[in-house]
Amino acid sequence: MVVCDAFQTAIHLLGPDSFGSLRGGTIFDARLPLVPRYLFSSLISLLTATGIYFSITMLYHTATVAGFALAPDPRAWPPLSDAPWAATSLRDFWGRRWHQLFRRLFVQIGARPAQAVFGRAGGVLGGFALSAVLHDVCIWGMGRGTAFPQIGGFFLLNGVAVIAEQAFERATGRKVRGYAGWVWTMLFVLATGNLLVDAWLTRGLAGACAIPDFIRPTWLLAQLWPALRPALL
Repeated sequence: MVVCDAFQTAIHLLGPDSFGSLRGGTIFDARLPLVPRYLFSSLISLLTATGIYFSITMLYHTATVAGFALAPDPRAWPPLSDAPWAATSLRDFWGRRWHQLFRRLFVQIGARPAQAVFGRAGGVLGGFALSAVLHDVCIWGMGRGTAFPQIGGFFLLNGVAVIAEQAFERATGRKVRGYAGWVWTMLFVLATGNLLVDAWLTRGLAGACAIPDFIRPTWLLAQLWPALRPALL
């Protein structure tokens, strides 16, 4: 909870009247030159992705504690993620390391039917396409329209890149892995993630908080700071 709150607070502080608020705003600052603009938007994307990871993990652990009382079998509560920052290929990132909450849905309804019609590559794109639709429906549920060009672009570009990895491995006999694979994976997810994060934050997603203020560490620190400041300084 502490880490999750810290990352969300950082986004609020960096864009208090735009992308960090409920009103929302783009992460691309037109006042900045091209390279600093995209470095800044990539920083916001990284903070957002990390905050989402810890938010989902926090909620899953909370559900695990409650659910374990009903089903005290560790096999019923497998790890949700596996250190996505350590992925050495996009297939490794999406297929194993990022959270697997919707894996069965994407495979059974998206990937397998598409593979039966369009082959292996079609199956990969089918799974990513269904993920894009699901995430776009979540945006639509906020009552601020949809953003499929951006959201679909993110997921389908990642699907194409996974197919490219598979083609590379078949052509060279070498797997995408190691340090070079890690750099490739992190840079690609971060670069394309700008599309997804901009769609979310433009619609005010970062202004909401999954943690009530009265238990947020940063909110509590802000309330206690006037009393603590004289003693610390």
